[in-house]
Amino acid sequence: MIKTTSGWRNPQTQNGVLSSGANALDGDASTAANLIQLTTDESAYIIFSNFEGLDIPSDAIIKGIKFKITASYANTYAATKLKDFWISKDGASGTFSQQAFAIAAHNLTTSAAEYLVGSETQLWGLNFNNWIDISQLAFRFKVDQQSDAATTAVTGIYTISALVHYNIPHTRLKVNSGKLTFKSGNHIIK
Repeated sequence: MIKTTSGWRNPQTQNGVLSSGANALDGDASTAANLIQLTTDESAYIIFSNFEGLDIPSDAIIKGIKFKITASYANTYAATKLKDFWISKDGASGTFSQQAFAIAAHNLTTSAAEYLVGSETQLWGLNFNNWIDISQLAFRFKVDQQSDAATTAVTGIYTISALVHYNIPHTRLKVNSGKLTFKSGNHIIK
């Protein structure tokens, strides 16, 4: 098996209560989409979907999916955190599955920082057999205050990206006749 990844992919669509939502989609870590909360209640789900790029190879074995979120909170308001992470492999209106084990909330800071959710071995309780269409991947989470200290909180979400880890089978080398030349590397022929 050959271990590889999809490379970091950005979503093309967001649904939620974001102001300037396109800023979270453009891959520019200097501009943010903003979530403004006027109560101490947690936010509704913010959903990112329609991830860009080529499909996963049809013979791939998905091993795990992780997400990278760049976010911060405005220091003149209540401190916030990201929580309740779920994914769907069949789009934003599909069935969401939570990670098989509890994910700790990520307490944000006043400076934009990257937060990772999931891992190279985390399948989120989903079966990815025959799944190849990364545009059908969707990711959602909520924002909440770290403590209910104030009624107003402003969270900036700068970028979101997904990374799919997968294995692909070795292609077998078959030589019917002729000469096989190796220029460099380690080679084992059995």
